[in-house]
Amino acid sequence: MKRNLVISTLVLCVGFMLSGCKIYSFTGANFDPNIKSISVAYISNDAEGAPATVGDLLTEALKQKMLTTNIPLQDGNGDLHFRGEIISYRYSIQAPAAGQTSEQKRITMSISITSENRINPEENWTKTFTRFIDFPANEDLNVVEERLINALNTLIVEDVFNKSFVKW
Repeated sequence: MKRNLVISTLVLCVGFMLSGCKIYSFTGANFDPNIKSISVAYISNDAEGAPATVGDLLTEALKQKMLTTNIPLQDGNGDLHFRGEIISYRYSIQAPAAGQTSEQKRITMSISITSENRINPEENWTKTFTRFIDFPANEDLNVVEERLINALNTLIVEDVFNKSFVKW
């Protein structure tokens, strides 16, 4: 009997500790309970030389990541609204050592994202996120570019998510 009372009390205390003003997840993210919806506008491709599909792929990746929050995603005017543009997309060859050819190529992508919190406007922000990915120089860019873009999108979307919800 006494053991059941101790366990019940412990469970109750843990429940109170986990509840509060914000909703926390085991990823370190915290979600404002007043945010009832998220919207993601199309991320435009304003970067010279970027493939035409890069904006579509990045927008979809960001939407998929926001679905992991368990906050409903809607088409527009969410309590938390994301919009942005791809501002730079560069393809470069990494500097070779003297007398050698380069063994690495690099794609670098920069995006400007604005997060508009319509519930708590003081949490609005705009930030540029830049990520790159290297790949072997002997790989044909036309063959690997979509895979590399998806890898870049994963990195950038994680940065946007962390800026929005993991405020360490």
